[in-house]
Amino acid sequence: MKILGGNCTDMSSYSYFIHIPKTGGIAIKQSSVLETRVEGFSKRNLPTNYTQRYENTTGRKGNHCHARWRDTGLSTKQPCFAIVRNPFARMVSRYTYAMNKLNRPQKLSFEEFIETRHEHAHKEFNWHEAADGWTTQKDYVVDTDNTLRCDVMRLE
Repeated sequence: MKILGGNCTDMSSYSYFIHIPKTGGIAIKQSSVLETRVEGFSKRNLPTNYTQRYENTTGRKGNHCHARWRDTGLSTKQPCFAIVRNPFARMVSRYTYAMNKLNRPQKLSFEEFIETRHEHAHKEFNWHEAADGWTTQKDYVVDTDNTLRCDVMRLE
């Protein structure tokens, strides 16, 4: 991984992982080396009002959350990191996931899939969606003032 921002020299100093969909986050969460050093976000450690809003809006339980930094309740002193990916590679991964894993009744061409971004772009909590969430990777790692709040590494 290539370090893009922040000070990522000592992974043992991290406590929180901002999981951006389709960037290799499952590998981080399942790593035996990092399992005692890294905490992802789920219903048990996100603010209660956030998870209640998520569940009421989507009808789903918040067990596997792709929360943005601004939604986590973290202070700027709590260390966290995220992984980003080439946007085109991420889009191809999202397409493959949507067509093969979600058992959608209609198979779309890649171009048709890209055009569906207009259907989901303004839905609340779309950043939780691995296939239909069209949120930029930057949006996961900045605060409401657009200030970078995570160390960022690039998946190669």
